[in-house]
Amino acid sequence: MESEIKAVIFDMDGLLIDSMPLWKEAVKRAVEEAGSSFTGVLWNRVKGGRIDEIISYWHDQRPWTGKSVEAVQKEAVDRALELIREKGAPMKGVEYVLEYAGKKKVKTALASSSPQNIMDLVVEKLGISRYFDLVYSAENVEHGKPHPAVYLKTAEKLGVPAYSCLVFEDSLVGLIAAKAARMRCVAVPSRDYKKDARMILADKVIGSLKDFTDREWKALSR
Repeated sequence: MESEIKAVIFDMDGLLIDSMPLWKEAVKRAVEEAGSSFTGVLWNRVKGGRIDEIISYWHDQRPWTGKSVEAVQKEAVDRALELIREKGAPMKGVEYVLEYAGKKKVKTALASSSPQNIMDLVVEKLGISRYFDLVYSAENVEHGKPHPAVYLKTAEKLGVPAYSCLVFEDSLVGLIAAKAARMRCVAVPSRDYKKDARMILADKVIGSLKDFTDREWKALSR
């Protein structure tokens, strides 16, 4: 197996933009207005996943009537768009790590569970489109994270073997997806995962994007 890193793939929510609390608020409002109830326990089971899978699972666990799953899903996405446009803030070190990857002359991509319209908004809001060869949503594959499909398809579109990709992730479901795709993974745990011992499954765990240096790059390239 080759060890050289030929592509760097970045997750988005919770890694590049502080949007996970906004997604939580959007899902909470959507399911409650549909007549369901919101609990932190249920949210912890689904956070980081694809929105259609989240809402479908929610309906299975705490059913509602009068609105279709698709309608509630759309309301959640529309609310998330509003909140991210209004409140979404970049995570520490975004420009630094994207510049770093660019200097390595490797291919770069953004791969997220979020719908494409959310990804496009974030890329525009943060002004980071120039850093990516590809911006790819898990809505284009059959299964969302923790299934590896979005990462495998991203590597395919970049023309790079999965084992030559390095992924940056903040969540457990994303980490599982990256490792299932046989990719190396740097975990930068967002606030929900700071104390989650399972994040040690990553090849490297760092406190923020600014902590990624040549030392980590060289170690992961071996």
